Amino acid sequence: MIELNPHDNQGVRDILWTRLLELNRLDELEEYLEMYEGEYHSAFQMYSILLAAIKRNDDENIIIDLYKNALNANEHVPDYLTGKNKMPLIEPMYYSPGDRSEAVYYVLFAHDAWSDDEIAMEKLKELMK
Repeated sequence: MIELNPHDNQGVRDILWTRLLELNRLDELEEYLEMYEGEYHSAFQMYSILLAAIKRNDDENIIIDLYKNALNANEHVPDYLTGKNKMPLIEPMYYSPGDRSEAVYYVLFAHDAWSDDEIAMEKLKELMK
């Protein structure tokens, strides 16, 4: 879909990034992230970059900076990912950038990419302190 519609007005990239993370295809993820580097940095993009850095075991200072950048995109994501906030029973019909609704959508798509990686989840909890 990205190849057919590289401007991706449908948001396919969000799903692609999280699936590549689930499969630990980090090199391929980097290629797709670079395609949208100059655009608005959504929660999907910023938390994907953060998770990739954790999976690559990047330098601690880099991970901390990426975490701060991700929080700037959407501060609600970590609480939903770690279960501190419960996911709503009804999925929102749409989302707004930076809003809880965006965090819910992100977690719906990216939960497995995070929760299947115990090290990443522990790192996220450590960063939240």
